[in-house]
Amino acid sequence: MRTTVRRLAVLAAASVLTTAVTAAVVAAPASASAIHDFEIVSATSNSTSGDKPVTAYCPEGKKVIGTGWSLSGAVGHVHVSLVSASFEDWVTVWAYEDNDGTTEAWTVTARAMCAEEPPGYEIVSATDTETFPTGSVTATCPDGKHLLGTGFGNDAEHDLVLGSLRPTATGVTATFGWDEDYTSDPYDIHAYAICADDSIDIEIVSDYTDRDDTETKIATAVCPGTRAIGGGISTYGGGDFMATMMKASSYDGAFFFMAKATEHDEGYVGLGFDDTWSMGSYAICALAFDD
Repeated sequence: MRTTVRRLAVLAAASVLTTAVTAAVVAAPASASAIHDFEIVSATSNSTSGDKPVTAYCPEGKKVIGTGWSLSGAVGHVHVSLVSASFEDWVTVWAYEDNDGTTEAWTVTARAMCAEEPPGYEIVSATDTETFPTGSVTATCPDGKHLLGTGFGNDAEHDLVLGSLRPTATGVTATFGWDEDYTSDPYDIHAYAICADDSIDIEIVSDYTDRDDTETKIATAVCPGTRAIGGGISTYGGGDFMATMMKASSYDGAFFFMAKATEHDEGYVGLGFDDTWSMGSYAICALAFDD
């Protein structure tokens, strides 16, 4: 496995609608243990069929500290293959239809968690080459640094779906599995860790659904008096599922990270397991203020 700190070339542009999303919080005094000048910027693609990217840009002077995304429409036909956290100033999300394709219109939304550059800011990427049926890769922050945000990617595009994106205090592991139309060809998979000095206090909170045969599930991990600046997702079971949302949000003064997954449009195609499954959401929580 090779681990590098790098910037990638700009991905293909798409027509998008960009918005800044902020939530009212109490202004805080300057603190080395907190995130400052925080806001969430989102961008949504046009509503069409066909594979597409979308990019959310941080305002000038701010850095990406976390990522998020969501899909709308063509449920069970579309998955996200890349959430690039390798750029300091923007987040690009690539979404692909499965091998069967669809004529339904759908959109993909990218979300960039933006903030004043924290001390020790650094983006680490890791790449590995795997073959059927699953593969995983871990990006690890350097010594003395904590994880703030996550990203992932794979080169199989239509064939490979995200199984989990699990953050820890010092890194993130991305795990992938084949769609039902798999091949034995090798593929590259990627994990991205957005890191900063461990003077930034973080806590990772999780939430899990029940295990049953429900087609669509949502898990919500709530931060304990702090703010969700990033997160992850996991799915458990023998079925064929697609993650359709990973995003930080807030309601009535609470801050949380929501993850959503749905069964593939052709239903359960597991390999010798029952058709029940569960999923989890992981919130990376920190003191974050919009001052």
